[in-house]
Amino acid sequence: MVNISNSLILFFNSCSLFISIPISGAGIIFALNTSSECQGYLGFPFIISGTFILAMSVFGVVGSYFRSNVILCIYLTLLFVLISGLLTSTIFVFVVWSQEDNGYSSSGYSSYLKSVVSKKENWNRIQNCLKGEMMCRAYEHEGTAQYAYKANLTSIQYGCCRPPKQCGFIMKNATYWSVPKNGVISGNRDCNIWSNDQDKLCYECKSCKAGFLSDIHHQWQKIASLDVLLITLLIFVFIIGCCAIRKDPKAW
Repeated sequence: MVNISNSLILFFNSCSLFISIPISGAGIIFALNTSSECQGYLGFPFIISGTFILAMSVFGVVGSYFRSNVILCIYLTLLFVLISGLLTSTIFVFVVWSQEDNGYSSSGYSSYLKSVVSKKENWNRIQNCLKGEMMCRAYEHEGTAQYAYKANLTSIQYGCCRPPKQCGFIMKNATYWSVPKNGVISGNRDCNIWSNDQDKLCYECKSCKAGFLSDIHHQWQKIASLDVLLITLLIFVFIIGCCAIRKDPKAW
């Protein structure tokens, strides 16, 4: 049983050791070669995660190879911290995003999320990210107005790159809309905020903030689902590690 447990720990940690290297490398590339603020922020979590997994895997490989319970205890402590962190972040995601995605209105989201995008400083930073990614310009270059109207837009493009449908604006091209002769037909505040200026568009609109939350909502849901699978696997490895220590008391 001891040999099997140690072999499994050695196998799992050898795999995670090799996986941690490209994770850290990707983080460094993101951090050093940023074309926008968004990519810069993405780099640091990769670096931290990759470094932590690398250190944990080294302890796991060394402890299982030399059958050292002391090193395995350090490994299991790090593994417990990793499981706790993943579990906490996953619960946070499910609690914060438990509200129903309410289209392009932020009313369906939690007070915490609405407060994040309502703060001017936060939203200015997010705007810079969106503009840096040139999402609206990419949408503009897709083709004709007819194509743009039927295009499968992301929630951010739909909320930030065009006025709300209720406004009744007439599309001239992908990012240029004219007001109807009879004027704006909706009392939606976003109709007055919309601008054909490519640096403004509907970035200050509530629909843009809702589109941003909707996009993050779907991304975080996918990540949380993967976290559940990862946590299950890590708990299995943790149990194997505990068995290896209990079954081999002479390795202290």
